[in-house]
This record gives sequence, structure tokens and C-alpha cells, in this order.
Amino acid sequence: GIDQNYDLTFVDGALDIAKAKATVTANSLNTTYNGKNQTVSGFSATGLVNGETESVLSGVTASVTAK
Repeated sequence: GIDQNYDLTFVDGALDIAKAKATVTANSLNTTYNGKNQTVSGFSATGLVNGETESVLSGVTASVTAK
């Protein structure tokens, strides 16, 4: 760089950003058995950062159907 009072030299730095660790928990369902298939879907997540919500996990789904 050019400055009238200094001869500036720039040196590259390094920045290492580690991935945040999120925990995804599938939703539970407590119900009375009725002989029919029952379905529960969805999940919650903890450990998200910067005000993010589960909506950023667009590729994650959780559901189960059972008697």
C-alpha cells in the first residue's frame, strides 16, 4: 500500500470458522390406541445460532406412521 508516512506491507491472515453443533429431536406423540394408523411428524432443533430457526434446516424431515 502507499502512504506518505509509512511503507505498508499486507500479510494474509487466516480465519477458521467451525460448524455450529445443532441437535434435532423428532416430535413425539402420546395417544390412545384406536386400531388405526396414527402419524406424527415434525421436529425441533436446539443449538442454532444467530437467531436462526428450524426453517434453515430445509433438507431435514421427520415422520412416522404406526399402529
